[in-house]
Amino acid sequence: MPTLLAALLPPILWMAFFLIVYVVEALGCRYALDGGVILALNGAVTVATVAAIVVIAGLAWVRTRRLPPETPGGWLAHLSLLLSGTTLVATLWVGLPLLVVPPCQ
Repeated sequence: MPTLLAALLPPILWMAFFLIVYVVEALGCRYALDGGVILALNGAVTVATVAAIVVIAGLAWVRTRRLPPETPGGWLAHLSLLLSGTTLVATLWVGLPLLVVPPCQ
Protein backbone atom coordinates (compact mmCIF):
# COMPACT_ATOMS: atom_id res chain seq x y z
CA MET A 1 0.00 0.00 0.00
CA PRO A 2 1.44 3.41 -0.86
CA THR A 3 2.63 5.16 2.24
CA LEU A 4 0.57 8.33 1.80
CA LEU A 5 -2.62 6.32 1.42
CA ALA A 6 -1.70 4.35 4.52
CA ALA A 7 -1.21 7.62 6.41
CA LEU A 8 -4.63 8.85 5.27
CA LEU A 9 -6.44 5.60 6.09
CA PRO A 10 -7.43 6.58 9.68
CA PRO A 11 -9.28 9.76 8.59
CA ILE A 12 -10.97 7.80 5.79
CA LEU A 13 -12.14 5.21 8.33
CA TRP A 14 -13.38 7.98 10.62
CA MET A 15 -15.41 9.53 7.78
CA ALA A 16 -17.04 6.17 7.06
CA PHE A 17 -17.72 5.66 10.78
CA PHE A 18 -19.23 9.15 11.08
CA LEU A 19 -21.50 8.60 8.09
CA ILE A 20 -22.70 5.16 9.15
CA VAL A 21 -23.38 6.10 12.77
CA TYR A 22 -25.38 9.21 12.03
CA VAL A 23 -27.32 7.67 9.13
CA VAL A 24 -28.31 4.69 11.30
CA GLU A 25 -29.39 6.96 14.17
CA ALA A 26 -31.30 9.32 11.86
CA LEU A 27 -33.14 6.51 10.11
CA GLY A 28 -33.99 4.90 13.43
CA CYS A 29 -35.49 8.13 14.71
CA ARG A 30 -37.11 9.06 11.39
CA TYR A 31 -39.10 5.88 11.14
CA ALA A 32 -40.01 6.01 14.85
CA LEU A 33 -38.79 2.56 15.67
CA ASP A 34 -39.81 1.20 19.05
CA GLY A 35 -37.61 1.55 22.11
CA GLY A 36 -36.07 -1.92 21.89
CA VAL A 37 -34.82 -1.35 18.36
CA ILE A 38 -33.42 2.06 19.27
CA LEU A 39 -31.55 0.52 22.22
CA ALA A 40 -30.20 -2.18 19.90
CA LEU A 41 -29.05 0.55 17.50
CA ASN A 42 -27.28 2.31 20.39
CA GLY A 43 -25.60 -0.99 21.26
CA ALA A 44 -24.46 -1.32 17.65
CA VAL A 45 -23.13 2.24 17.75
CA THR A 46 -21.19 1.41 20.91
CA VAL A 47 -19.66 -1.64 19.26
CA ALA A 48 -18.86 0.38 16.12
CA THR A 49 -17.21 3.10 18.22
CA VAL A 50 -15.03 0.62 20.08
CA ALA A 51 -14.17 -1.19 16.84
CA ALA A 52 -13.23 2.08 15.12
CA ILE A 53 -11.00 3.08 18.04
CA VAL A 54 -9.25 -0.31 18.05
CA VAL A 55 -8.71 -0.29 14.27
CA ILE A 56 -7.38 3.29 14.23
CA ALA A 57 -5.06 2.64 17.17
CA GLY A 58 -3.86 -0.55 15.48
CA LEU A 59 -3.16 1.30 12.25
CA ALA A 60 -1.16 3.91 14.15
CA TRP A 61 0.86 1.23 15.87
CA VAL A 62 1.56 -0.65 12.64
CA ARG A 63 2.52 2.51 10.73
CA THR A 64 4.98 3.71 13.37
CA ARG A 65 6.57 0.24 13.62
CA ARG A 66 6.85 -0.20 9.86
CA LEU A 67 8.42 3.20 9.17
CA PRO A 68 10.50 4.50 12.10
CA PRO A 69 10.80 8.29 12.36
CA GLU A 70 14.59 8.12 11.95
CA THR A 71 14.39 6.89 8.34
CA PRO A 72 14.46 9.32 5.38
CA GLY A 73 10.68 8.99 4.88
CA GLY A 74 10.06 9.29 8.60
CA TRP A 75 7.90 12.37 8.25
CA LEU A 76 5.17 10.04 6.99
CA ALA A 77 5.37 8.13 10.26
CA HIS A 78 4.91 11.40 12.16
CA LEU A 79 2.06 12.39 9.84
CA SER A 80 0.38 9.03 10.29
CA LEU A 81 0.73 9.21 14.07
CA LEU A 82 -0.68 12.74 14.22
CA LEU A 83 -3.57 11.88 11.91
CA SER A 84 -4.32 8.76 13.93
CA GLY A 85 -4.34 10.72 17.19
CA THR A 86 -6.61 13.38 15.74
CA THR A 87 -8.87 10.70 14.32
CA LEU A 88 -9.09 8.92 17.68
CA VAL A 89 -10.22 12.15 19.33
CA ALA A 90 -12.74 12.75 16.53
CA THR A 91 -14.09 9.22 16.90
CA LEU A 92 -14.61 9.71 20.62
CA TRP A 93 -16.18 13.10 19.88
CA VAL A 94 -18.68 11.44 17.52
CA GLY A 95 -19.41 8.35 19.60
CA LEU A 96 -19.64 9.82 23.09
CA PRO A 97 -22.76 11.98 22.59
CA LEU A 98 -24.59 9.02 21.09
CA LEU A 99 -23.85 7.09 24.26
CA VAL A 100 -24.67 9.85 26.73
CA VAL A 101 -27.65 11.62 25.17
CA PRO A 102 -30.91 9.62 24.93
CA PRO A 103 -31.76 8.64 21.33
CA CYS A 104 -34.17 10.70 19.27
CA GLN A 105 -34.09 13.73 21.58
